[in-house]
Amino acid sequence: MFHKIAVALDYSEFSDQILSEAISLAKTMSAQLRLLNVLSLEDGARYQFSMYPGGFYSGLSEMQFEQSREEWTEFQNRSLRLLEADLETVKAAGVSAELCQLYGSPGKSLCDFAQSWGADLILMGRHGRTGLSELFLGSVSNYVLHHAHCAVLTLNVPSKPRKESAEAESLTTTVT
Repeated sequence: MFHKIAVALDYSEFSDQILSEAISLAKTMSAQLRLLNVLSLEDGARYQFSMYPGGFYSGLSEMQFEQSREEWTEFQNRSLRLLEADLETVKAAGVSAELCQLYGSPGKSLCDFAQSWGADLILMGRHGRTGLSELFLGSVSNYVLHHAHCAVLTLNVPSKPRKESAEAESLTTTVT
């Protein structure tokens, strides 16, 4: 039985489905949720200069640096607002939950958080990338599946929008 479920949300178009599954699991198992979103340079290279102000590129003007910092701050705030809205949805459903915005490499950050919090389960989406797209884009779910200290439940979500993808008619689940 799972008592503490870490829910990884990337705010792709399928995050609502992941949140809905998390609520169902938590209700069934009387578990508490921790809603997680990881902000990283992988989310957008244009923010990288604002994250590391001591070492920004010498060709970057002060105005460009400040614009980058403002964009990063807005990105952080927008992500936090999404987490807060999801937290309200979860609480309205009668489920105990908190949120956490993390920074760093998504896979490692999720695994580290889950272990430190004592999660029994990590629930996350899996876009199903393979081959070159997985090599170049990476696979957070693959990293988590191989490094998590606890069970991992991935919801297979198509990498293409539903209306363009016939195999996306239903979500399948995989437990490891």
